Amino acid sequence: MMGFAPEERLLLKWTYRGERIGHADSLLLMGSCFSERMGSQLQRHLFEVSWQPTGTIFDPVSLHDHLQAYWCRAQGQEIPWNLHDWQLLDGVWHHWNLHSKLSHPNLEQAKEQAVHAIDAGAQALQKAHTLVLTLGTAYVYFLRSSGEPVANCHRFP
Repeated sequence: MMGFAPEERLLLKWTYRGERIGHADSLLLMGSCFSERMGSQLQRHLFEVSWQPTGTIFDPVSLHDHLQAYWCRAQGQEIPWNLHDWQLLDGVWHHWNLHSKLSHPNLEQAKEQAVHAIDAGAQALQKAHTLVLTLGTAYVYFLRSSGEPVANCHRFP
């Protein structure tokens, strides 16, 4: 088994001086699947928590885009993406900016689910005392046809 000998480790002493999170604080967790895992554990321990309203998001640009969409909706503005740009694959409608949990065989239902999820994210953001962001990657992927960032490829060829 490979490991580090004690003299090869760097021990850092630190003291947290920030605000502590309590059960009365509302939390919003977004990003990688680690956010989902943390969210479910926090909820199990009776924290007021919302996580992944629009699904798992791995890269920083897509995370920014989702936060911007939540913020715009919270301010009563339109979603800053084109929610009419859906792609059909194997009988299911997908959106490049959204997780596949919001994909649906019926286009209108897919759009409704997307707006509902973004509105839920907006409400969670407005209410949040603490926002936790986790990144799964620093890589950002872009559509060749338009140069737009892609949050989820949905296994398109």
